[in-house]
Amino acid sequence: MNFILKRMNIKNFKGIRERTVDFDETLTKISGKNASGKTTIMDAFFWALTNTDSELHSNPPIFPLEVAECTPEVEIIFIVDGRENRLKKTQTRKVTESGDTRKVAMTNNYYYNDVPMAERDVNKKLTELNVDLEKFQELSHTSAFLSLKKEDQRKILFEMSGKLTDLDIAQRMGDVTETAELLEKYSVAEIKATQKATLKRINEVYGVKGEILQAKIEGLELSKIEYEFSALEILKNDLNDKLAGIDTNRKANLETEKNLGILREKALNLQMEVSGLKNTMSATKQETLNKLKKTFEDSRTDLDRAAKRYKDLQAEKTAIQTKLEAEIRSIDTLNVALKIIQEMAFDEKSEICPTCGQRLPDKNVQALRQNFENEKSKKIKKAVDEIEAAKSVIESYENRLKVLEADIEKAKKDGKSIQDVYTDAKNKYEAYKIIPVDEPTDDVRIKEQELIDVNAKIEEVKQTYIPNLDLQEVDLRQQLKDVELKLNQANTNAMIDEKIAELRVKQAEYEQNRANAEKILFQLDRVEREKNLLLTDEINKHFDIVKWSFFKQQKNGDWVTTCECFVANKELGAALNTAMQVRAKIDICNSLQKFYDQHLPIWLDGAECLDSSSQQSLLVSTQMILLMVID
Repeated sequence: MNFILKRMNIKNFKGIRERTVDFDETLTKISGKNASGKTTIMDAFFWALTNTDSELHSNPPIFPLEVAECTPEVEIIFIVDGRENRLKKTQTRKVTESGDTRKVAMTNNYYYNDVPMAERDVNKKLTELNVDLEKFQELSHTSAFLSLKKEDQRKILFEMSGKLTDLDIAQRMGDVTETAELLEKYSVAEIKATQKATLKRINEVYGVKGEILQAKIEGLELSKIEYEFSALEILKNDLNDKLAGIDTNRKANLETEKNLGILREKALNLQMEVSGLKNTMSATKQETLNKLKKTFEDSRTDLDRAAKRYKDLQAEKTAIQTKLEAEIRSIDTLNVALKIIQEMAFDEKSEICPTCGQRLPDKNVQALRQNFENEKSKKIKKAVDEIEAAKSVIESYENRLKVLEADIEKAKKDGKSIQDVYTDAKNKYEAYKIIPVDEPTDDVRIKEQELIDVNAKIEEVKQTYIPNLDLQEVDLRQQLKDVELKLNQANTNAMIDEKIAELRVKQAEYEQNRANAEKILFQLDRVEREKNLLLTDEINKHFDIVKWSFFKQQKNGDWVTTCECFVANKELGAALNTAMQVRAKIDICNSLQKFYDQHLPIWLDGAECLDSSSQQSLLVSTQMILLMVID
């Protein structure tokens, strides 16, 4: 599969407002100053295909800073095995707020050849083109493979080693016969687990150096001791007498426990009665307090309403007085205008024709005078009507002022009355709040005294209880058991000798089993080291520059598995110059691409550390994209 990146169209992505980038099929160099958006292009590529960025972070933030509304969009035009494809990915942001909680939801949308699709369907399309999305980062990003855990690196590299099995290696070696026979039926992990479990059981039962079993043998030897049996018989009888006394004391304790139970039940009932009485007192006080509080709050609400009513009436009065004064001034203006109209006279100059300068005919003059009089009458009537309307408005304002005066006076009286009610309710509420509620009543005092008396009786009865009878009995029975064991010891010496002989046989068995398990584990280590050597050679054939090491020897001589990368016998990242480290990383990507037949673009960020000749030496059998900083 040959994947060629042809073009990328980027919009509203991180620091890029809008940009189109064309790519060469072999080598593309993208250069610019720091923070000019070079790495952002790489971020956009991996975000569109793997939902990561150039630093391999999943679901990276891509929205431009301080941009509230936009839709980040990345479109990739690529060619797979000669066929052009278009993949577009966008992201929308939805912000919801509820109280102090602010949630931001991101939704990714996909388009394949301009057809909207779900992410899984886009991945299916790419899979049909033989694009391996699971290994995409490791094959295309120069830092992705080395960022994996060592065991994950080994797993991928071992896929390149062919089909050589552990059994094949053991049979080749010849001197690990026992392990080879086991590998015909079981895996290395199963054999290791079995042998380690065997060693663990031996250590638990036998001891690391046989100390556990030896201690048992020595203990048996020490147990063969002669005792003075007459003294033991006397001690046995004494212990039996003490056990009988334990039974008598236990019966007395049962009676004491019965009496304590009765007294404790009575104390509990008294406690409940006292609590009930106190709760009733508290509830009554709270109920009264709630009523006084409601009366106080209701009166405060009424007072606020009365104050608002009074204020609103005063405001309306002021507004109407202002309007009344304005209307009175308007009547004065209208009267002046009426007088001017009434004094208007016909202009005799209008009888002269403005064109010829001759007096107009009488008929025309008469018509002009009639028109003048008609217009004057209309204006007088209009002025008189306006004056009458203004007088009507003034009259309505004066009537409203009279009503308002009465309402204001009433509101003032009502406010004073409500103020008195409010003050009284507030004083009662504040006074009742400070009344103590913990002062007990006579009923409570009587019950509390009864409770004190019962608790005192409980303490008195407790003194008659004999403690630790069970512990005493256990101790006495253990002593009796030890005495009886010693009494029987004389008849068990022969049995002890037989037991010691059995343990000696087990010693030999455990030693042999330990040797067998350690031998198998030693052989497995040799097989694994041989396997690592063979697989290392097989794997390293696939790489041009780098070489891999999969195990190393510790100072104590043990071998441990690892996954280390070397270039010219120097560990990658240790003493290599920058150019060689870059070439090694590209060799890893290129070699993995060849093995998996996945020819993808290889991205190299920070390529400015290489000169032109070094850049040319990086050319591989796939598309290369270099990101470089220039001034």
